[in-house]
Amino acid sequence: MSLAAIVLLLIVMTVAGVASEHTCAHDTPELQRTIREELRRSPRLYLPRRRQMHGAQVSESAPLRIVASFADLTTAGRFCSAAGDVRPDFNGGTVRCAAEDVLTADKRAALQDVILPRAIQQLASALSVDPVDAPIRVPAGSCNEFTVPSSHHDGVADADYVLYVGAGPAAESTLAWAGACRLDDAGRPVIGRANFNPRHLSLDGPNTAATEEKVRTAVHELIHALGFSESVFHAYVDNATVRGKPARVLRRVPSALAAARDFLGCAALDFVELEDEGGPGSAGSHLERRVFRDELMTAAGGSALSAITLGV
Repeated sequence: MSLAAIVLLLIVMTVAGVASEHTCAHDTPELQRTIREELRRSPRLYLPRRRQMHGAQVSESAPLRIVASFADLTTAGRFCSAAGDVRPDFNGGTVRCAAEDVLTADKRAALQDVILPRAIQQLASALSVDPVDAPIRVPAGSCNEFTVPSSHHDGVADADYVLYVGAGPAAESTLAWAGACRLDDAGRPVIGRANFNPRHLSLDGPNTAATEEKVRTAVHELIHALGFSESVFHAYVDNATVRGKPARVLRRVPSALAAARDFLGCAALDFVELEDEGGPGSAGSHLERRVFRDELMTAAGGSALSAITLGV
């Protein structure tokens, strides 16, 4: 093969790799506006915590319990069943379905039985919380673009977080997006929503690299719904000058700051730098890729879920 052919092949492979990258939509103006509006108009929920109720008798945290509702994957009219259908995009709009948007039985099973359960399990393994000590009663109007089963208004038991899941059409490069719907009285998200693009739900096997990448993307998006979002931590975000240019940074988050100091070997560090480039979808709710290159919560989605993210 000639040198020119090799160079051309490398260019094609690079472009194909870039094209296949998931584009996180969390910081797009449309999604941020929806999240902010819902959080602003929704009263915070009082949820008794185990440590709060039992005091010194309970000292240990427990793995995070996320309970997912898949009602919108089976309710007629809530997903694409044929090309030409007009269906919700779960962010206030509707979309005319293409053939690739159809949620087949295999795609539904991939999301419901493989991708999301694995993502939830990874988060449970990494995150411990002071457990909610009573069923979460989901108020009417929560996550109002999603279907909330009537039983959830009476309470979802054994949960620290309730997640509503849809599979509506989305931009070609977006595998999923997610966000918080309700906060508790301490400002911690306890109810949220996630939408998965049906175009990207086909699996080539349960344990392939492509499947693991989808799971990793789901973890990234669920972390946004759990609170790694400018719409939730805006009270901790300040303006600063970093390397001679304006930047957005996280302050007053001790555990994340301690992890960043350790990661960078800089005891004097007094902030965690956030992404401020990359256009809509990237800036504001991600770690600065230049600094935290392989971290899962950079906009490009690395593979390392670090103590920096868990500390936020």
